[in-house]
Amino acid sequence: MLLAGAIHQRRQLAPGAKPIPGLHDAAASPGATADTVHVVTVDAPPTRAGCCGRSGAPRPPPCSGAAWRRCCCGFGSCVGWSSIFFLAVFGFFLALQAAWLAADQRAFLDQPPGRMLRVPVDGSEIQPQLHIQCVGPAPAPGQATFVFEAGGGAPGLAYAHIADALAAAGRRACWYDRLGYGWSGVAVRPTTLRRVPLALAALLDAAGEGGGGVILAGHSAGGDLSIQFAGLFPDRVSGLALMDAYSQAAIDLQSNFAFSGPGILGAIDAYRAATPFAWPRFGTGTAAVKQRIDPENGAALAALYGSNKEWEAQYVDFSATMSHPTITDDLVALSGRPAFWPDASAAAPRGPIAGWPSLGAKPLLLMPASETLAPGERGGGAALPCAAGELVANASCQAAVLASPGLWYAKLYLSYLSTLSSNATLAVMEGGHDFPWVDAQRTAAALIAKFAGV
Repeated sequence: MLLAGAIHQRRQLAPGAKPIPGLHDAAASPGATADTVHVVTVDAPPTRAGCCGRSGAPRPPPCSGAAWRRCCCGFGSCVGWSSIFFLAVFGFFLALQAAWLAADQRAFLDQPPGRMLRVPVDGSEIQPQLHIQCVGPAPAPGQATFVFEAGGGAPGLAYAHIADALAAAGRRACWYDRLGYGWSGVAVRPTTLRRVPLALAALLDAAGEGGGGVILAGHSAGGDLSIQFAGLFPDRVSGLALMDAYSQAAIDLQSNFAFSGPGILGAIDAYRAATPFAWPRFGTGTAAVKQRIDPENGAALAALYGSNKEWEAQYVDFSATMSHPTITDDLVALSGRPAFWPDASAAAPRGPIAGWPSLGAKPLLLMPASETLAPGERGGGAALPCAAGELVANASCQAAVLASPGLWYAKLYLSYLSTLSSNATLAVMEGGHDFPWVDAQRTAAALIAKFAGV
């Protein structure tokens, strides 16, 4: 019986299966006996029931629970569970940004503090909406209106407190949002550097402001834009204030890095791509950072900085900067490049401009920040040979600055002082680059003192 059982087991082997040595060979030999036959029972491995159902099991009915489990497991096996995890994380941040944008729209963006006016840009038929807010009494006949030109990427709201301080002193002051920023419409591509001065002139006309002239107060990159406006519309400019404003050439030379190069454009492009995932809100755009600088408007500023529109506008602006140098980039004393401003063509009222313009005897207030002008070792640069406040009156200090291989910011302001206007005042402001936001009252007091009779 044992022999017969062994022979029967051999016959039951699956097609293509190999016999077990010592068992099947012995059972098949004519001389095999029961003592030499070893019967081994081999059970087939059990079919495992995973989340996708039994292997080889029939396909479950459509729309059943088993069918959904089978589909989910198949997708996870194909895509990979780690990929599903990251997709879930990105989906969470997309939903978070969408919720933030919806809340911001209801709380701030649906209620612009000023007026929304349609104006042409680039001298073309494109007429997006621009936002402008003016405060203070109507200017007396012949009295100029202060107009703030925000720094790169900043909404005009960041300068509202300075405008309010000027209004409290009886002066008319306006701040506005460039195209793509704040409450203004989205940025339009392609753009050129003519857009900002031409759009601002059209906006002031539409708003009925600045009829007695304007005093442009430009902060940071807004200084370049203010100089451009003065070059295109000298008859409209009654004065100019540059608040820690530096040309792109000076910035590149001071930092020994091409901030106007493709590397920065690529970084902004990456930041722009990350904006829909709410990442800027965890960096410079957080409400905590803005409220520390401006407790009253911090939440609104965080909403404006954290919007998708904001970083799209920064990308468009940097693209234009790379394509067309700004007026102050042509500073021969700094970089030795030819003095020209390309593409100030047909739509520009005064045609091409060589170098930066001269204001003649119009008042000019230069307001560099002490920490920027003289960074010293803390800022990674050389220290001024004298105190920042002594730079104007100390001739030997000026000579040492001009002879230095660095100190480009100080050189730039000395060049501004000697070339932009014969009525220039250098007032070094204590603090860092953000002094207009940190101390609006002190900033307004300096502006009132310089432009009291303008």
